[in-house]
Amino acid sequence: MNALAAVQKLKALGYYFQVEGDALRYEWHGSGKPPSQARPLLEAIKGHKRQVISYLVKQKVLERVLTCADCSYFEANRGPNPREGWDHCRKQNKGRYGIGMACTALVHAESYSEKGDVRH
Repeated sequence: MNALAAVQKLKALGYYFQVEGDALRYEWHGSGKPPSQARPLLEAIKGHKRQVISYLVKQKVLERVLTCADCSYFEANRGPNPREGWDHCRKQNKGRYGIGMACTALVHAESYSEKGDVRH
């Protein structure tokens, strides 16, 4: 079984995952005992820890709403509230509002490095 499919099934069963540096932690949050079908799924992800960590980090970033102000292409105005102001997107070559939803160029090009780690 694919390790990422195993993670998705485990989440559906009530498991929560947390990434702490290079450590992958999971915890059962369902009622009663963990289901018996969880054991083989947990075994499936053990050999693919780095892949699972990369996947979980990407999912966490995608849960956050990115705005134009987060993008390096956005030229913010110099008014009293520049982060929220209307100005210019160099990528799309048009005016954008800083708190508007970011375009897919930001999500895919700037949020991840080639290894899948979040850029800061």
